[in-house]
Amino acid sequence: MHDTLSNRGRINYDQYSPEELKTIRAATTSFLQGETDDIATIDSLRMIREIFGYIKTEYKKSNQHIESLRR
Repeated sequence: MHDTLSNRGRINYDQYSPEELKTIRAATTSFLQGETDDIATIDSLRMIREIFGYIKTEYKKSNQHIESLRR
């Protein structure tokens, strides 16, 4: 009710389902590869944290790959 009174609309406080995570990661990957200029509609701080967590993971993977190529 508090969300409705604050004009927030429908906010889901549950964990993301595997399908939702897959969709978020696919949109983030598409953005990082330059295929799209925008990530899908961001509707919560939790989604932002998930996106940044995925970006961090991909960054670490690419750094490890670069380091392995240097050796």
